[in-house]
Amino acid sequence: MAKTYQDTTDLILSAYSVKWNSNDLGWVDKVEPKIELITKEKKVGSLGDVAIGEWFVGLKGVVSIEFREPCLDLAQKLMPWWSSGVINMSPAMSVDLYTYAQRLILHPREIAAGTLTNDLSFLKAVPHKPYQVNRDGNTPDVWALDFVLFPDLSKLATVGLVWGYVGDPPA
Repeated sequence: MAKTYQDTTDLILSAYSVKWNSNDLGWVDKVEPKIELITKEKKVGSLGDVAIGEWFVGLKGVVSIEFREPCLDLAQKLMPWWSSGVINMSPAMSVDLYTYAQRLILHPREIAAGTLTNDLSFLKAVPHKPYQVNRDGNTPDVWALDFVLFPDLSKLATVGLVWGYVGDPPA
C-alpha cells in the first residue's frame, strides 16, 4: 500500500540532542542546520547566457546551536585547540580548521537513542565561535555556537565528497 502524505501521526514537535566528538552538549534551546548545495550553471555557447541545468559541485553548511550549560569543561572540549591551562580563544595562526573536525550528530529527543533513522549526522564539523556567553542577570546563560561543515576527505577515494547523512552513516 502506498504511503499517504496526509497522516497526522507523522507530525512531530521535537528538539534535538547534540553530540560533537561524542561530547553531549546537554540542554539546547535552538538547533538550526543551514545546508545549501553549491552548484555551477551548465551552459553552452550556442545558447548564450541560458542555463540548461546545474552541476552539483559541493555543499556549504553551518549548524547553529544555542545551549544552556556553558561550563568550563564543555568549553574546553568545544575549543579543540585547547590542551591545558587557560583556553586560548582561537587556534594557532594559519592552522587548517579541518584538523579539528569531528562528527556532529543531531538526534531527535523523542526518538529512542538507539533509533538513528532521523538523525542528522555530519561527518566533519568544527566549532566556529569561541566562548561567547551573554549574561544579563535575568536569563540563564546561553552559548550560541556555530559548527562549520566539511566533507570527509577520508572518503574521497571510495565514494567521493561526503558531508553527512540522514540516518545511521555507513561504516
